[in-house]
Amino acid sequence: GPATRAASTPVGLYVAPRVDDMISLSPACLTGAALAVDHATIIFFGERPHSAATTGGSSKTKTNNATQSAIWALAAAGFAYQRILGRGHLPFLFQLPLAPLSILEASLRSVALSLRATTTAH
Repeated sequence: GPATRAASTPVGLYVAPRVDDMISLSPACLTGAALAVDHATIIFFGERPHSAATTGGSSKTKTNNATQSAIWALAAAGFAYQRILGRGHLPFLFQLPLAPLSILEASLRSVALSLRATTTAH
């Protein structure tokens, strides 16, 4: 059909993975935001969370408009952050305390790649 023809063009091949990425990113941001708002509610107000994210989707109580607004705003901010900076990038202030782990990870990766190169060379 027309959708198959459009998806197999060079433009379609370029756009399809990006659309797929956005589709998979959306629920992740929404779930993360719901969990963050629920736990912030517990920490700051001492109330039980009422969103479907922490109740396994079976919440019997409706969330109020302020909670829903906070969830959607946080999800939108997370989505924008991930789309602008890309996945795996942390803000500079979070990178500083994690610098020793990043250095360790890079060292281990280097050792693993050199071991792999020596074993495949023989």
